[in-house]
Amino acid sequence: MIYTGGIRIAEWKYLNKVEQQNALKKDWYVYYSFRNGATGKLVRQNPIKHHANLYKSFKERLAYLNVLRDSLELLLKNGANPNLENDFTYLDEILGNSIQNQNNSKVVKEVKQEVVKIDVLISIKDAFELVLKLKQNVMNETSFGNYQLRIKKLMN
Repeated sequence: MIYTGGIRIAEWKYLNKVEQQNALKKDWYVYYSFRNGATGKLVRQNPIKHHANLYKSFKERLAYLNVLRDSLELLLKNGANPNLENDFTYLDEILGNSIQNQNNSKVVKEVKQEVVKIDVLISIKDAFELVLKLKQNVMNETSFGNYQLRIKKLMN
C-alpha cells in the first residue's frame, strides 16, 4: 500500500492548492504487513520511504512509489522474507543472468529478444501506422481510440 500524506489518490484533483501542498509536506511511503511465522498474525513492517519525498510533485512521487511497491511485491512473491537474511541469487534466474544446476556449476542462460526490423527508408505515414500498431498492445481500448484519432488528425 502507498501512504500519500493522508489523502486519497482519487481525491487529489478535488483538493485546493493549500491542501495539496500540505499533503506533499508529509512523508509518503510504501507500507506492508508480513505474516509472523511464530504467531501466524500479520505484522506491519517498517515503512519504505527511500527517496520518494525528494520529489516535489504528486505525479513524480506517485510514479516513484508505484515502482517501489511493484518491486517489493515481486520480491515478496519470489520468497523474500523481511524477518530473515535473504539470499537474492534467485534474481539471477529471473533476470536470465545465470542459473545453477544440480552439480552447482554455473550455466549461462541466453535471453532471447525479439528485434523489430525497420527499413531505413520509411515514410511518415508508415511510421505513424507502426506506432499505432505498437501502442494498441499497451494502451487501454478507450485511450487508444482517442490516441488514434489524434494521430489520424495529425496525419491529415
